[in-house]
Amino acid sequence: MSTQNKEEMTQELAEITNATHRLCKLHNTLGLEYPRTASFTNIPATPAARQAPLSRAAPPPQAQPPKAKKTAQPAFPGQDIADLKDTISHCERCVTEAKRPTPLFGKGRQDRPTLLIVGNAASREGGGQERIFSDQEADLLGKMLAAIQESEGDVFVANIIRCALDSAEVPLENQLTNCRPHLLEQIKLFQPSIICTMGQMASQSLLATKNKLIALRGRFHHFHDTPLMATYHPGQLLQVPDLKKAAWYDLQLIQHKLKQLQKA
Repeated sequence: MSTQNKEEMTQELAEITNATHRLCKLHNTLGLEYPRTASFTNIPATPAARQAPLSRAAPPPQAQPPKAKKTAQPAFPGQDIADLKDTISHCERCVTEAKRPTPLFGKGRQDRPTLLIVGNAASREGGGQERIFSDQEADLLGKMLAAIQESEGDVFVANIIRCALDSAEVPLENQLTNCRPHLLEQIKLFQPSIICTMGQMASQSLLATKNKLIALRGRFHHFHDTPLMATYHPGQLLQVPDLKKAAWYDLQLIQHKLKQLQKA
């Protein structure tokens, strides 16, 4: 084999490796999981053993009647926005006030915002600065809103977990549970036209589901009589630009729904 052919094969192999790496990264972001290697080696000896007889096929599950949804009760009866802001700033549900970072209330329009955007956990950057979105994420979010002709002044942005976490910290189940009543009360007081959860953590927590974001996005859910759209977090879009097309589809659905609500 000539030196030129070897170089061409090496280049082709490198391109295939890079393409596979990008595909795996995309699938990981989408929440797709691959089977373990052992499952590929544990293959029955004969084709007949791999195919179960039709007579032994399990019957399809019987359809169950939908369960009645429980009406959400106010987490903090009688509160107004100022009371809620004070409650969040002095929250000790997870840790004592002396040990926790300052919770983030969120920012933006509080009186009937067109969109209530709920991101994943707030982040704590260098110097102890606490942010709802990083500078790059906030910049991309602004462009996403402008693309559907929504003003940032008409939107409220919050997090599913209010106390900012370090980048290496993994949110705990009790943190999600403890922060949920604060967000429910904000939704009740703000009365947004549409809720948009950005990221799998925020979407799963608010919708109380284990379904992956790939199965939740692309359609509206009804959350306490408010339309809810789950989509990708700006941080995910920065890491995997291939997801922007799907996010744009979600944004267009939001834009169309807002126009319908304005006409109603």
